[in-house]
Amino acid sequence: MSANETSYEGLKPKLIVAFEVGTTFSSVAYALLEPGKAPAIKTVNRWPGQEAGDSKVPTVLYYNTNGRVLAIGADMPPEPEGYGGSYDDSDLDCDEWDSNEPSHKVERFNLLLHPKSTTIDAWIPHTVLPPAKTICDVYADFYQYLFQCTCKHIKETHPSGTLLWEIVSEDIELTLILPNGWGEPQRSLMRTAAICAGLVRNTPTGHEHIKFVSEGEALIHFGVSSGALAGKAVEVPSKIMLIDAGDGVVNISTYSIEGAAPLELNPISSPSCILEGSCVIVQRMRNLLKGRLARSKFGEESYIEAITHEFQKTVMKRFKGTGDCLVRFSAMASSTDANVGISHGRCKLTNEEISNCFDPSVREIIAAIEDQRRLAGCSVPVYVLSGSFASNEYLYHKLKLYVESVCNQTLYRPDANTNKAAAEGAVAFHIDHHVMTRTAKFTYGFRCPHVYDHNRPDHVQRANKVTISRCGLEMLRDGFQPLLFKQGTRVREEVSFEYPFHAASRFGANQIEVEIICYNGDRAPVWMDEDPKRFATVEKIVIDASRIPRVPQHGTSCDYYHQHYTVMLSFDLTEIKVYLTWMEKGVKHESQAYIIPEYPSANLNSAVVVAG
Repeated sequence: MSANETSYEGLKPKLIVAFEVGTTFSSVAYALLEPGKAPAIKTVNRWPGQEAGDSKVPTVLYYNTNGRVLAIGADMPPEPEGYGGSYDDSDLDCDEWDSNEPSHKVERFNLLLHPKSTTIDAWIPHTVLPPAKTICDVYADFYQYLFQCTCKHIKETHPSGTLLWEIVSEDIELTLILPNGWGEPQRSLMRTAAICAGLVRNTPTGHEHIKFVSEGEALIHFGVSSGALAGKAVEVPSKIMLIDAGDGVVNISTYSIEGAAPLELNPISSPSCILEGSCVIVQRMRNLLKGRLARSKFGEESYIEAITHEFQKTVMKRFKGTGDCLVRFSAMASSTDANVGISHGRCKLTNEEISNCFDPSVREIIAAIEDQRRLAGCSVPVYVLSGSFASNEYLYHKLKLYVESVCNQTLYRPDANTNKAAAEGAVAFHIDHHVMTRTAKFTYGFRCPHVYDHNRPDHVQRANKVTISRCGLEMLRDGFQPLLFKQGTRVREEVSFEYPFHAASRFGANQIEVEIICYNGDRAPVWMDEDPKRFATVEKIVIDASRIPRVPQHGTSCDYYHQHYTVMLSFDLTEIKVYLTWMEKGVKHESQAYIIPEYPSANLNSAVVVAG
């Protein structure tokens, strides 16, 4: 797939890689940027244990009881003899196996990262991690596997691939795809996992090589770059709702198309994400079979697994809601039990049984579309269904009927292969970057104390929280200073938000630690104790303050120093960027912000950050 017709203007080759870690399957796309050439987006389609040409790999890992990786993807355990620990591409072709090694299968692990606000039905099996393994460790192991497979693919499929990899391996831009409903806590963990996997260096510069993109934005870029959204879908001006039905989640995004050359897309509302993908239907069928076959020999787990597997391979794609289906799970004629609908290795599933597995997801998807229409506050003329689940005819016809009868519009289902759409779209997003604005999901600000004011009632109410700083100032704890107001605010990426602060410390601060807070509500409270359950820490940032001028002050109990600066907040792709500016002798200076998942609190010369 071509990203655009513009030649890369850099001076040396560069590699862009995008990882999509799905609930059941994952994929990788990449683009080699070579000076003077237009970039072409390619997909990794060689995976250990699979036939060449398959762009998806199972999102599955196997560990031993000590938390050591045995196999990943389509490979099966037990582990090769003498396996060293971390995943390495030299293990991809090892044929020596220790058959006595027990294994712990880990799948659907991305569900552990979903926000608490996302409801996961109790009947969906909970992913259990091996002892001494965290969700971050599992992501790191899987990232390392995807990276090693990408390296091997490029070396084997490109002319002078080994030399090419040596050139670009030190300048790789990594784009990680995340569902629409995920935010800063999930990004922080994914960033940490990529660092632990050794994909980028654990330095501020290394962190800059990790970018994030939502599935909605990745898919809109895939549609534009591949031509799947040609015609009416990209008329200007127009509006488009993208329904991405995947294996685990269904992402729904609504955009206004406000420019054609270059394409300008502005999100109309915050995108939504629901756990109603195809794996949920498969799990409903598994539970149905367990109940129906409980008193038969076919109620054993091996039979349930075989029937469910064939259901996922065949019925999930072909079912239209027009009749019963037969699922062949065995070639043995003796595999028969007429009492439970099994004959000659085939299990009969009635139209009603299958429909009952699909219908709850269909209803939830339609309800989410209704919410998007309401949030958009306007008529949406174009609806597009994409994703791996979109190939199911039952889902397509149900949503098509709804869009035509209720919305009085047409539902489009692109012919392009959308199984690899998110990964290729993420690379296109990195190259083309059509989406020009971002919709803020929260109110963003900082935790900071406020100088106590005896004339303000809200201060007097919190008099028990007054502390005396080392500078002799009366301070109130638990203050909140918002920078980006109001959930749902549309923000153009080039625009920064700013607020003046000053640090007060006995000898002047060399570092300033600022805690970025988000508030999930419709207002912007001044105090964090007003609505504490809606506050959450996004990041802790430690910023070099050694160059900020120190202004001596005389306090009531001691002398101290003020350092005046401005906190700047802006959106960069899908991340929030925070940095400081200050004035010195009429010249504006700028400090680099250290945005990392966790930062050790070891400030021996700490400062009190005060708004104003």
